[in-house]
Amino acid sequence: MGLTAGLRSLSALCILAFLIILGGCAHQAQPPVPKSAALLPGLEEGTLLVANGTATPLLTNTASFVERARNADFILIGEGHTVPCDHLMQARLMQALADSGQRFTLGLEMFPIDHQPLLDKVNAGSVPLDQFANATDWKKAWGYDFDLYRPVFETIYARKLPLRALNVPQTIVKKVSRGGISSLAPEERALLPAKIIPASDAQREALQEMFDAHRAMVNGTMTKVAGMMKGQKPAAMAGKTPSLPAPERSPDQTPDQTLKQAPQSADSQPSDMNVTGAQGSGSQPSDTQASGTRPSDILASGTLPAGMQQSVTQPSGDQSAQASSPDPKDKMTGRMDRFFLIQSLWDTAMAEQAIKAKDETGNPVVVLIGSGHVEFGWGMAHRIRKLRPESRVLLVTPWRGTEPLDPLEADMQYYCRLTHQSRMGFSLLQVDGGAQVLDVLPGSRAAKAGFMKGDIITAANGTAVDSMWVLHTAGLAAAKAGKDLVFTVLRGTVQTELVMPVGKMEESAPPKAPAAN
Repeated sequence: MGLTAGLRSLSALCILAFLIILGGCAHQAQPPVPKSAALLPGLEEGTLLVANGTATPLLTNTASFVERARNADFILIGEGHTVPCDHLMQARLMQALADSGQRFTLGLEMFPIDHQPLLDKVNAGSVPLDQFANATDWKKAWGYDFDLYRPVFETIYARKLPLRALNVPQTIVKKVSRGGISSLAPEERALLPAKIIPASDAQREALQEMFDAHRAMVNGTMTKVAGMMKGQKPAAMAGKTPSLPAPERSPDQTPDQTLKQAPQSADSQPSDMNVTGAQGSGSQPSDTQASGTRPSDILASGTLPAGMQQSVTQPSGDQSAQASSPDPKDKMTGRMDRFFLIQSLWDTAMAEQAIKAKDETGNPVVVLIGSGHVEFGWGMAHRIRKLRPESRVLLVTPWRGTEPLDPLEADMQYYCRLTHQSRMGFSLLQVDGGAQVLDVLPGSRAAKAGFMKGDIITAANGTAVDSMWVLHTAGLAAAKAGKDLVFTVLRGTVQTELVMPVGKMEESAPPKAPAAN
C-alpha cells in the first residue's frame, strides 16, 4: 500500500522517523524545496501536464487524458493517500472517461481480494453510498479517513463503475513479513500470485541509496545524509528521487510497526524469491531509461531495459533471497530486503488481479493506487509488462510543484500541492523556506506545543528546514536520544521556539523465526 514521493508523495516507506512520530504514511519526507512559483507561475491546482524535457511542460486537459486512456489496457492513476486534491483529480479523470462512453473496471488498491464479495454487493447496487464504508469494512481494510476518498466514491456511484479488489490480505502480508512464504498454510498460499516478480535493478539501485542514507542517519553519520539531501540524488534516477509505497498496516498500528514486526536477523529473513540474471543494487541505469524514453514507451516496446530483464521462478521457502544476506547487526539492510519482498508481492498480486479483471470483462482497467506504485513504471506496471508483454499502460501521477517534471516519471501528471494531515494534530504544507501549518486540531499535541495556523517551521533542533528531510533527521535524532524536538517557528514577522516532547524510541526485539516447514 498504502511505499510514496527522496520520497515525494504521501505514499512513502514508513522508515522516516519524524514522520513516524507525526503518525504519517511512508512518502512524506521530501527532497529540498525549490521555489515552486518560479517553476510554473500561476499554475492552478488540478492542471494536467505532460513533461517534455523542458522547463515549460505541455499543459493539457481531460479530453487529452480520455483520448490516451481509450487506447490503453491499464490506466494507473497515482495518489498521495492523505492529499484531498489527489482524490478530487482521480474522481475528475474517472468521470471524464466514463462520460466519454468508455466502459472500464475500477481496480482498488484499498481492498484485499478477500473483500471482493463485499464489493460485489456494491456492484449489484445493494449498498447505498452512505453505508459503503461500514458495508465494506473500510476502516479495517484501508484505515485512511473515508471522507478523503468521498469524491472518488461519489463518482463511482454516480457512474455505476464496477469495482475490483486488487491487494493481498493483510494477514497474509504479516505472515510473509515475519516468516516468509514458507510460513503460509496451503489455503493462504492460494491467495498469492503464481510468481512474485522482483523489483528491477534500476529501482533497487535508487532505493538502495535511499536506505543507505537512512542507515547513515540511524548510525549518526549525518554528513552523508546532508550531502545526499542537498542534491546528490541516486544515480539511477538521473536527478530524481522516487516515491516509496507505504508498507501495509492495520489502522491501529504505528507506521513503523509493519517493518519492526518482521525478522531482523539474517537467518530469520524470508527467502522466497529466486531471481536469476539480476545485476543487484549496484547496476547502472539502463540505456533505454537514460535516453529519455517515456514510461509507456518502455512498457509498449518489445524489449525491456536490461535492468528489468529478470526471470522469476515459483516462490519456495527453500530458495535463496534476491539480495545477499546482510550482516545480522545491520537491521536496516534486513528491513530493506524484507521491504523489497513485500513490495514485490503487492505489485505482482495487484498486476495479476488487474489482468484477470480485464480478461473477464474485456474492458480496460483503471487502477487507483499510491503513486509510489506508479512512478517510472517500476511498480505495478513493471509486473503487468512481465505478465502480459503486449499490454498498453498509461501512467498518471501527481506533481507537487517542488521540482521540474521528469518525462520518465509518468505519461501525464496533475498538479496538486503536497499537504499532510498528521496524527499529531496539525496539517503541513511544503513551502519555500519551511513547512507551513495549515490548521491545528484543538487539544492535540501540536496545539499543546503551541502551534497555530499559519506558522512556518523554519528550523528543527537548530537545522534549517529547507526540506522535509530536515524534519526527518531532527525527529529521528530526538526520538533516538529521548529528547524534546525544538522547532523554530516564524509567526508573521516574529520568530519563536516551540517544544514538542517526543520520548525515547525503543528498539523492539525481533520476533522468533517460525520453524521451517
